[in-house]
Amino acid sequence: MAMTEKRATVTVPIVRELASAGAIESVVVRMDEAGQGLIAVIRTAAGERIFSAARTGVRYFQSVDGAISALQVCGLSKFEVDANGWVPRTKRGKQTELDI
Repeated sequence: MAMTEKRATVTVPIVRELASAGAIESVVVRMDEAGQGLIAVIRTAAGERIFSAARTGVRYFQSVDGAISALQVCGLSKFEVDANGWVPRTKRGKQTELDI
């Protein structure tokens, strides 16, 4: 099993509080460095934190729609998407076929 570095995370209730207080400077949805899926990086004056699931650590999204939905639940509607390295589910099978 590959070792991954410990990253600062933030849960849904805290993101909601930060959003309500206007403390979120920006949000970027991007591919995780390890290629495990999309992550949402929440930036505040205190620094960057990765959006997390309640008890399981970093929340990985398999689609941009999933990330948008989770962020909207927290009261966030503006964010940036960095699609560098991201291959949509609909293209993954086709990409594999093209590589053969």
